[in-house]
Amino acid sequence: MDPLSLCASVAGLISLALDVTTILNGYIGSVKSAPQEASDLNIEVAALSKVLPKLNDALRTDDISESTSDNQSILCAIVDSCKGHLTSVLEHIAKLRSISKVSEVMGRMTRPLKRDECLQSVHTVHRYVQTLQVLLVNSNR
Repeated sequence: MDPLSLCASVAGLISLALDVTTILNGYIGSVKSAPQEASDLNIEVAALSKVLPKLNDALRTDDISESTSDNQSILCAIVDSCKGHLTSVLEHIAKLRSISKVSEVMGRMTRPLKRDECLQSVHTVHRYVQTLQVLLVNSNR
């Protein structure tokens, strides 16, 4: 994948991460009994949101884009995998942000985030953050 396409993928991932944090912030702020796992997931996705713009900057300045095609393939796979995971998370929490107030309240009452799934997502997003940070350190960013 060329650097421009990779930048576009990262930009899409930034948007997706911001959507997830917006929904989780609303859920945590309005539901007093929101599980701690939701807060933990929100923290990890917010951390991802901080790393991704740095990655995009590195791609634009050719720090990473001049690396070998193997490294670009690995980065592409990481970004695609992360995007798939965040899309899945967004699908699970989408009912927390509904057009209808009744649907929104029902979505919040049914506990949309199962503890085990949420903890798994926390760990997965944390690994993505760590991996991307290592890539940035290796590119001197």
